[in-house]
Amino acid sequence: MKLLRYFLVIILTSVFLRGANCCAQSPLKIATEEWPPYVYEQDGKVVGYSIDILNSVFAKMDVTVTYNQYPWKRAIKGVFSGTADALFHASKNEERQQYCYYPEEELTQSRYVFFIRQEDVGRLKFDSFDDLIGADVGITQGYSYTAELLDFLYANGLAVSTVSDESNLRMLAKKRTDYFPTDMLNGLYLVKESGLQDQLTCLPKPIFEKPYFIIFNKQNVSLEFVERFSRILAEFKQTEEFRQIEAKYFE
Repeated sequence: MKLLRYFLVIILTSVFLRGANCCAQSPLKIATEEWPPYVYEQDGKVVGYSIDILNSVFAKMDVTVTYNQYPWKRAIKGVFSGTADALFHASKNEERQQYCYYPEEELTQSRYVFFIRQEDVGRLKFDSFDDLIGADVGITQGYSYTAELLDFLYANGLAVSTVSDESNLRMLAKKRTDYFPTDMLNGLYLVKESGLQDQLTCLPKPIFEKPYFIIFNKQNVSLEFVERFSRILAEFKQTEEFRQIEAKYFE
């Protein structure tokens, strides 16, 4: 009887540890979309601000990971179906919360602004959504932005949808749209990479600020694992190593 109890304890302990450390023994498959300077490809490797943070946190957890970049809609589909274990950068919405766990700690905080043509500075402005009336506003397919912004654009027939931020910036430069909302740092990076820095600029007033998370498929990754990740991420943000990552990309 004692032997039976001993083996039962061993089995239950093993099950618990597998649940708490799900994906610790095999590479965690992480999907994302290229979003420089947060994540992009350089010399055949996926690099960037968010990658540096995730690599540091997962190393502290003794977890190996692989990163794969896809168009955003495909990346979302992958984490919903479980072909990907995790996805970043995701904002919160009800559909994603059905399929995925969100850590309490966000990966990064994003500030969205409108980009316009430099020749339109002084003519186009943004103090409220009413300033957009009569203009064409480029948006990227699959992005959630905020419900308030999307509802306003669709209700007033202002939205012009395309497949990527890069194509939206090109459309803006070619005068096919008038405004384009995007993360300020990402927009400035893409404007420079596209050689459009003499044509495009951003308005100073933020549209909104929102947190972005790495989210984990509920079937593949345990809640205990996600809670542990969140705790270690929060602790990492208090370190000198984290401050060096911020300085590397944003100063």
